[in-house]
Amino acid sequence: MSVERLGDAIITASIISVNEEREACFDSFSTCETYLREEAAQAAQLFEDLARLPNDLALCEPLQMDANQEAELCETFRDILKHIGIFDADELAEATNVASDVCGRVYTDPIRCDSEERAAVMRALNEIELPCLWLTDYKNGVSIGEALAAWLRDNFSAPFQFWRRAEECELKCCLVGTVSTLTDDELSNLLYAPNLERVMKNAAATAMNQ
Repeated sequence: MSVERLGDAIITASIISVNEEREACFDSFSTCETYLREEAAQAAQLFEDLARLPNDLALCEPLQMDANQEAELCETFRDILKHIGIFDADELAEATNVASDVCGRVYTDPIRCDSEERAAVMRALNEIELPCLWLTDYKNGVSIGEALAAWLRDNFSAPFQFWRRAEECELKCCLVGTVSTLTDDELSNLLYAPNLERVMKNAAATAMNQ
């Protein structure tokens, strides 16, 4: 006997309940259990990985990159500082009140310099009274402060690297609760949609306008 689901209807060749229906439900529950266990394991691993990161962003280790990328990122750091009138290590030391030798090493190689020294410079840049840090445009409407923040988060093993996965986990949790509120027709329409990814993207495009 074959079992075929069309919308919310089960079309079978038998009037009474048969084993195929039972097995189909078992398959669904088994798939769900496996998937949710994997999701839970991944979330737990991400939790542990995040917990191992330093509390101070400037102390995070740089991501893996080649020498050309490192050189480019070092130049980007110096270019950002130029927009607030810091053109060399001495001017960085004057602006931050951090020791000249420390500023020299950080200015020369902000990627591979000592993390404690980089942290000292970044803390000082964050705390000094430089209103132009947040008012001066760096590029495309992004301020100097925003550019420095993005430079750290994009290039170091920072919590920002976990942000996408955290939002994925949160959305999946929200969907678990939402699914139970669907009608039988709505549930079937989504479950058997020819392109569920397109349906989700269309929903995301209009979600904020509801």
